Amino acid sequence: MIVTPRCYGTDNAVTVDAIRQLDIENTRGVAVLHPDVTDTELAALHEDGIRGIRFMLYTPKNAAVSFDMVEPLAQRIAALGWHVQLH
Repeated sequence: MIVTPRCYGTDNAVTVDAIRQLDIENTRGVAVLHPDVTDTELAALHEDGIRGIRFMLYTPKNAAVSFDMVEPLAQRIAALGWHVQLH
C-alpha cells in the first residue's frame, strides 16, 4: 500500500507512479483529495490503483484537508469500494 505523503498535498502523481513501478496488479494506493475532485478524476485514480483517501487532521495548520471534507468525500467514494483513512 502506497500512501500520498502530506508534503504533496493533493498531488497524487507520485503515488500513482509508485503503484505503476511496483506493479498495479499487486499494489494499491491511498490518495489525498478535496471535495472538488471530479468523477472523471476519481475513475482515473481507481484505474491507477487508488483504493482509499487519507485525512491527516492532527495538525490543522499544515493539513491539506479538513474534517468537514470527510463525509462528502466518503459518500462519493463508497460506490468505488474505497476506504477512508483518518490520521
